[in-house]
Amino acid sequence: CTGNRTYTLTISCPPIALSPATLPPASQNVTYNPPTPITVVGSQGQTYTFSVTGGALPVGLTLLPSGAFSGAPAEIGTFSFTVTATDANGCTGVQSYTLTVCAALTVSPASLPGATVGVAYSQTIGVSGGTGPYVFAQTGLPASLTLAPATGVLSGTPTAPGVFPVTVTVTDANGCSGVQNYVLTICPVLALSPESLPDGAVGIAYSQTIVASGGTAPYQYSATGLPSSLTISQAGGVLSGTPTTPGTLTFTVTAADANGCAVSHAYTIRVTDVPPSIADLTLSPTGPDFTLAVTGSGFVTGAVIVVNGVSYPATFVSPNLVTVGLPASAVPTTGSITVTVTNPGPTGGTSNPATLTFCSPPDAPQNATIAPLGNPTGPLTATDFLLVRWQPPASGPTPLGYQYRINGDSYTTVIGATSAIAPPRGSDDPITLSVRAICNPDVAGPEISSQTYSLAPPVADFTFSAARINSPVTFTDTSAPQATSWLWIFDDGGTSILQSPTHTFTTAGTHRVALIASNGSGSSLRIKDVGVSASSSGGGAVTSSIRFFEPSHGSRWRLPEVSISGESPVWLELKSEASEETVAYLRFLDPDGQLVMERRLSVAPGQTAINDVTAYGLEGIYTIEIVADRKVMPILVEPAELPERERSRPHDNP
Repeated sequence: CTGNRTYTLTISCPPIALSPATLPPASQNVTYNPPTPITVVGSQGQTYTFSVTGGALPVGLTLLPSGAFSGAPAEIGTFSFTVTATDANGCTGVQSYTLTVCAALTVSPASLPGATVGVAYSQTIGVSGGTGPYVFAQTGLPASLTLAPATGVLSGTPTAPGVFPVTVTVTDANGCSGVQNYVLTICPVLALSPESLPDGAVGIAYSQTIVASGGTAPYQYSATGLPSSLTISQAGGVLSGTPTTPGTLTFTVTAADANGCAVSHAYTIRVTDVPPSIADLTLSPTGPDFTLAVTGSGFVTGAVIVVNGVSYPATFVSPNLVTVGLPASAVPTTGSITVTVTNPGPTGGTSNPATLTFCSPPDAPQNATIAPLGNPTGPLTATDFLLVRWQPPASGPTPLGYQYRINGDSYTTVIGATSAIAPPRGSDDPITLSVRAICNPDVAGPEISSQTYSLAPPVADFTFSAARINSPVTFTDTSAPQATSWLWIFDDGGTSILQSPTHTFTTAGTHRVALIASNGSGSSLRIKDVGVSASSSGGGAVTSSIRFFEPSHGSRWRLPEVSISGESPVWLELKSEASEETVAYLRFLDPDGQLVMERRLSVAPGQTAINDVTAYGLEGIYTIEIVADRKVMPILVEPAELPERERSRPHDNP
């Protein structure tokens, strides 16, 4: 049996409670992110939808259906609102909230200074606004750095380079917070090289490259404290310019790499006066020891000569010559010495280095000869190309090569041959070939000379100084083409075979003087009248100045800026201590260093030859060069010690 009845079953919604009961404060314009979103207590996996059903959130802040907040409140104040949670069955739970929005805390600084690997780092994070105490928190720091929660001190010693995004949040006693986002760059250890910079000199171009390393290229360079005469290139680190003032320069160079990592280094440059310059070195034996002559420019009193790192006080001769005595132990038999000259004082400059290399000098070559190139058996002429020849030394070490000169010309080096072709001489003056063997470019053996070749007979001529009774009269040979031997005949019975003799007349009046000038091509005679004054007082004498020649290279001596005119004589005195005749070449060089005239001079053994350098028809400013096959001591006396030179009227040969 059955029966039916209709019932109505009502299922009540379970209670829905929301959590949290209260919300933490928010900060204006700071993303609101409470520790937990709004949820349902004991939801056991059920899904709820959350919404604001009463009141209102501050502008800028939104409650998501998930219960999480999104955005940042743009308003300050207290905001009341109701949140309703709804489950799948439509059951709901309600929770009323009050949200306080604080004025945002200001976190400083705005950026963090960079750190360096291995260097202790410390930076205090500051905060303004809100109510203390504050709590500091961070995200993104490497493990080697920490942020103290109570003090905001970020510290530690970085262990690895890198670029780290860091967020620091500061919360005050009321729960209000401020946030600052940083990028912390931890730099590797950068370095600048070189550690120090070389000295510079006034008027001398300076260039030195400073190089950064250890970071990420490219680098950018800058400097502080540089004078206007120096600059540093931004991309290349080239420090360059021309210093204008002596003294000590102190400045700092900074290089930054591609990540902004930087390194700075303080530099000092000593800028000296214009430094001396070495042109040549000459080493001469003086007993068991040696004398080193240094020629160049810019030398001053008190200079120091440095030889292979050892300093010696220099003997100042002139701005172009300093000398020093060296013990035998300082001069190696083989090898080399390197020489510099440093002028005194805090801004005294140091010269360029110059080197002398030593080896065993070869013996002298043999059989030096000159022949016309096109006709080896024919006579020499002024227009012939010259075939110069010699034979190797008979004994001793094998030469590296040879050096030859004709008359006073500069040496020409020949390697691997014992002959050469020389250009035509262009004049009929006698020529002599001189040859020496070398073991290196700085060391030569003894020189051998050929016979003297005469291209044409001389035409005898001479000049003489003003003559007065019982006073020496100086005669200067001006024969052209030049002679190689001379016979002077004086009407009082005197004779001389010197090239330019002196003679004393004991009686006043007109005396006749004859010169027979000869060379290998012939002879000629010249007779002149010499008027001898009865006065012996020397009236009209003028004060003279003496100028000394300076060694320029080996057997050469030079004297610059000699004024030559026909108004008064200028006397060249050549003194020789040799036991044989010394042949010297008097060379006149123009301002460009080109040879204008050359005269062959003869100096008797142990004598002093005196010649008037104005007697050869030149006028102007010249450098006078003396080239000799033996050591001579040349001086120039200008103007003359004697009254103005007289030139007598020639007397025809009988």
